[in-house]
Amino acid sequence: MANLEESALPLLQKMMMGRIVSLDPHGQSLVAKWLALRALVFRYFAEPIAEPEREWLDYFYVHQLPPPTCYQWITAYNGKKTFHHAGNDIVVSRVRGKATEPSHTPHGILMTLVLGYLAAKVIWIRKGGAGRPRSPRACPRLARQEHRRDLAP
Repeated sequence: MANLEESALPLLQKMMMGRIVSLDPHGQSLVAKWLALRALVFRYFAEPIAEPEREWLDYFYVHQLPPPTCYQWITAYNGKKTFHHAGNDIVVSRVRGKATEPSHTPHGILMTLVLGYLAAKVIWIRKGGAGRPRSPRACPRLARQEHRRDLAP
């Protein structure tokens, strides 16, 4: 993993300082791996500690990349905060009548990270858990504004 840090750092530093960076497929892979690794590592800093699932750690170790159920987005950020991290569990709730019954097993993690001018979002879905993210069209409840939550800090 030290090689990943060394390889990704030149790209990340430019992005954090607000410079324009053109990411070829290799650069995209480096940044994606680095973000996925951050999503796992930051779990150990949560209160209480939220250890990542063992299958995620094993997959990352064996393949040196995140599993196919890890999605990342990056963009430029021009806000007041130069650092922001928010990590949350994704939990699917089933609605029965008027009561909501949350599942007791996290189905994934959601991380927002701002480092200088770099902003990133990582969604890591547990295999066999929540499945693919559903679009508002596939789930009318998601399309209603009261069920949306801004992902940016």
